[in-house]
Amino acid sequence: MNPTDASADDTLDLHLPDEFLALLRDVGDDRAQAAGARARADLLDGLADWGPVSTPVGV
Repeated sequence: MNPTDASADDTLDLHLPDEFLALLRDVGDDRAQAAGARARADLLDGLADWGPVSTPVGV
């Protein structure tokens, strides 16, 4: 990447070591995996239904 590329000024390339990724893959707790899957599925569920919110600086 060109260091003068303005479009990448706020981008961080994070490369995790393979050993760390292996720890995450080897967790093996089915209940935690199931709960994590539900949390990911519900994280932004119904985003189109949220609507505007009033704040001190406007809507």
